[in-house]
Amino acid sequence: MLKRKAGRSITFAVLLSLCGAPLPTLALPAALNPMQSGSAAPTRVLGTVTSVGSHTLIVKPATGSAVTVTIGSSTRILRLEPGQKSLSDATPIRITDISAGDRALVLATSGDNNTLAANLIVAMKESDIAARRRAEEEDWQRNGVGGIVKSVDPASGTIVLASTEHDINIHVSPSTRIRKYAENSVAFKDTQHSSLAAIKPGDQLRAKGAHSADNRTVAANAIVFGHFQNIAGLVLSVDPAANTLTVKDLVTKKPVTLNVDAASTLRQLPPRVAEFVAMRLHAMKEAAKSSGNKGPMTEHPEQNRPYRASSDHKGPPEQAGNDFDRVLERATPIQLSDLHKGDAVMVVASTGNQGKPGTALTLLSGVAPMLRASRKASQSMFSSSWSLGGGQAAAGGGNAGGQQEGDNSPQK
Repeated sequence: MLKRKAGRSITFAVLLSLCGAPLPTLALPAALNPMQSGSAAPTRVLGTVTSVGSHTLIVKPATGSAVTVTIGSSTRILRLEPGQKSLSDATPIRITDISAGDRALVLATSGDNNTLAANLIVAMKESDIAARRRAEEEDWQRNGVGGIVKSVDPASGTIVLASTEHDINIHVSPSTRIRKYAENSVAFKDTQHSSLAAIKPGDQLRAKGAHSADNRTVAANAIVFGHFQNIAGLVLSVDPAANTLTVKDLVTKKPVTLNVDAASTLRQLPPRVAEFVAMRLHAMKEAAKSSGNKGPMTEHPEQNRPYRASSDHKGPPEQAGNDFDRVLERATPIQLSDLHKGDAVMVVASTGNQGKPGTALTLLSGVAPMLRASRKASQSMFSSSWSLGGGQAAAGGGNAGGQQEGDNSPQK
């Protein structure tokens, strides 16, 4: 819980949860250095403020017990805003400016694991974090693209992404922030820093950045990706007591057993919505056939877009609102017991390991009309939409019991 770090000029990664991603490394200016040469190394604790007194704070780290922080006359208290990269940009505040729910980093040179006498407190307001998160979500919605990785060329820094409309070339630079989802989670808070070399064909990927005029190229400033199973099939059996379901994969024709846990997102499309999307898929296929079009609809039916967002969207026209994401956001939360044998589902699941079943991360039922119209197109839309611009699971961040949970934005 508590970490020690020595050195005259202290540099630390302030892991204030800014939209689920750590802030850039911050260098502590010499004037704010809480220790002098030869003094003991400072103790550091980072967490959420749970209560504020006249001369104390209680800070709860992500793991471990809460810590009581005492404030003396020499304690420096600073407010850091999202986006600020150096403590020299921070603003001095009073303890009365800190509220429960704010994030705080505490440095101290005296105390124990339960009580610290603070030399320095750096706080970030909960409202500032929420505002930054909303801005990041909007940025991902406007400028994000998603799809299945077709190829990766580390030498040229290029990823070819199979999207719903056409292939997209993602250009990666040394400054592009790349993160990888955990094998058992599509929550951005569980991602880890990664590299271009780790991205493989078949991975699901979202990228954010500047689009070319034809929206076929994106200069990515941020990428998040993961290795997952993509299943379109029919439910063979459901066992709510064991929290498992078995699905017949329509591609392999084999049964796949999956676990369902509290982090699983289960949703169902309303019949009218599923029929509408299916009609659009069918109409696009017929139009492509009648026109003799050899474009994406004929060659790669899975890459075509069956649904368009409202005309007031301000982002790139070909990525208007991450169209199918909007459909998924309105799908109805369900429980495992609501699924029955014969139901058509699309699932994004962890791969499992050592012979153990994977876990259903996001599952969408009520998709029979879509699968009849085009299984490939339907499955690709769902697979490329599994992480929304807000970093949520495709079905909106609920759990197996149908509860809604806020998630974090892919940002760094």
